[in-house]
Amino acid sequence: MYCPSCGASVDSTEAVCPECGVAPAEARPGPAPDPTIQLTSILSSGDPALIAVAQSLLEAEGIEYLIRSEGLQDLFGWGRVGAGFNLFAGPAEFVVRDEDAHRARELLADLLTPTDRNDAPPSEPD
Repeated sequence: MYCPSCGASVDSTEAVCPECGVAPAEARPGPAPDPTIQLTSILSSGDPALIAVAQSLLEAEGIEYLIRSEGLQDLFGWGRVGAGFNLFAGPAEFVVRDEDAHRARELLADLLTPTDRNDAPPSEPD
């Protein structure tokens, strides 16, 4: 066991860290998040199948991603009625590091129609 405060190794029989008095945790604390990382949106969708395929493709390539609003899709009573996503929470949005955005868009290009792509040109007025 490890102390989440100072990182010291703590014996499993100890109730608190002998160094700083904090209750131990089962795993070492992970690295602190880097607040300077720039993220880019690469996909927005309410389609659970498309979301699952996109996750699989990104994971297979080792591209780290975050999905905003995915857990909120079924939170409210109306769920995904009508639009394919929750109207209150909006569609799930994939974001990746800026340096991975180009490769991620290439991987997901076949999944997207031009209207789904963030970089699609605006449609011509009728």
